[in-house]
Amino acid sequence: MFDRLVGVETEYVLRFRPRKRDGRRIPNADLFAGLLAHLERKVPVARALVGENCWYLGNGGGLRFERLPFYQLLPESGFVEGATPECRGAKEVLCYQRAQDALLSRHAAACSDGTGEVTLLKASHDGHGHFFGSHENYEATMGSGRELLIWRLALVLALPLLFALFVFADTSALLLVFLISLPVRIWSRLVGGEPGRRYAACVAWLICLSRLPAQCTGATFLRYTAFRRLRRQLLPFLITRTIIAGPGMVCADGRFILSPRAAGLRSLCGLTAAGWRSVFYFCQILKGFNDVILGDFLSFARLFHRRQRLQLTIGDANMAQFAEYLKIGTTLLVLDAIEAGELKEAPRLRRPLQALRSISADPDLQATVTLADGSHAGALEIQRFYANACRRFLDRGASVPAEAQEVLRLWEETLDALENEPARLVGKLDWVTKRYLVDNAGRDTSVEARRKLDMRYHELSRDGYYLRLEAAGVAPTVVEPEEVLEAMNFPPVGTPATMRGGLIRQFAGSSTPVRASWSSVVVLAESGKRVVRLPQS
Repeated sequence: MFDRLVGVETEYVLRFRPRKRDGRRIPNADLFAGLLAHLERKVPVARALVGENCWYLGNGGGLRFERLPFYQLLPESGFVEGATPECRGAKEVLCYQRAQDALLSRHAAACSDGTGEVTLLKASHDGHGHFFGSHENYEATMGSGRELLIWRLALVLALPLLFALFVFADTSALLLVFLISLPVRIWSRLVGGEPGRRYAACVAWLICLSRLPAQCTGATFLRYTAFRRLRRQLLPFLITRTIIAGPGMVCADGRFILSPRAAGLRSLCGLTAAGWRSVFYFCQILKGFNDVILGDFLSFARLFHRRQRLQLTIGDANMAQFAEYLKIGTTLLVLDAIEAGELKEAPRLRRPLQALRSISADPDLQATVTLADGSHAGALEIQRFYANACRRFLDRGASVPAEAQEVLRLWEETLDALENEPARLVGKLDWVTKRYLVDNAGRDTSVEARRKLDMRYHELSRDGYYLRLEAAGVAPTVVEPEEVLEAMNFPPVGTPATMRGGLIRQFAGSSTPVRASWSSVVVLAESGKRVVRLPQS
């Protein structure tokens, strides 16, 4: 119980404020390059085995610069994605998440110069209408008995076909792009200049649309084979967890909603994130087949294991330590209860994504959603069902970890406060805190001013509104500054990150290059290449 691997990937917004009104806009890719250069001077860093813009840190975590293909030529496009190392327990994850926040924001601020100020925002949206999020990764049981057998047979029979579909889609798209781009480039050479941004965006959309059949096929395949029982029992909890983990957002029309992420989800299962966000994300399957192409058959073989990585992309980024601690801790509890057979009678939602949007749009928590049997229930009611099931599960346990008991106690107290006195949660839950600040900004405050307040809440700087509340003691903390400082430099003990971080710290900055991934580390010594496989549990 409470002993599974867990990690969090967070997408950070990069913001540049020019000191002059007519100041030049520095591209986000250049801002990230500056951040990385400052980071490399202070902490051990190793390049990733695969990926041009990916790195790993001495504490075992990951870092990358990510940009969706439709926005390649926009200078403000691209964001920073930081991944915590693999941890055990909600508090350890939170500690490494806060270490990541501090490390990245500190080195982003160091890029500020006479031309402007660089700031990181831990937000699920920005001022340009782009949406971001926080991905959670949990070690979980794929299935047992017949479910596990079906999964393994599907890997052998169905996935090669799926992989061929993606290859065919990409090949067809590239050929079509070449045929379209040829006259455009000839015309550009004759008249001068380069193809415009609209042309680049059209090309990117063309590639994404070509992948749509493979996306739909893959999503259907996963829906009926991967984590089937676990997903069915977990989904209503995730949909209603928004009332605890939502960061809140002021919309363009002035409405206040709980989750920016809610409106952007398009399906329950997905294989790739670009343009097609889903609740459950299975990119590791395509990565497994890529490993086969690279000759790494052992990584592909791990897809047949009973324990696999369950990735959730339904979440938003949290500023409040209390909210993030509850988000991870309650999910760990529910996963334990499901695998112990305690949630066989879990409610089922008739239209999960529609239910998520309804819950997100109602900060008064009065909305109800339709269940599979035709009845209706509110988010608080469904959350209480899961909390009560976890209470029974812990009461029957022989040796229950103290952290599990603490998480359940805080969960029950939070649900009581949401129902009776939400103001008690100011400083603890992001959306409650942000709504309080917005409501107290004054009735005459314009929507634009409220939206600026919204964004300032997420700044990872001394001027950030949430961090100012935390410094004033209004927002309680869960981890101590000393623990965060330790997590900046050293990996957690007893996880794959222990060996990864140790090897990076040993060889980074030396004459022996080292390359890393989540599953292995390659040391490129003069005597030859040494591949170190990392334990996956």
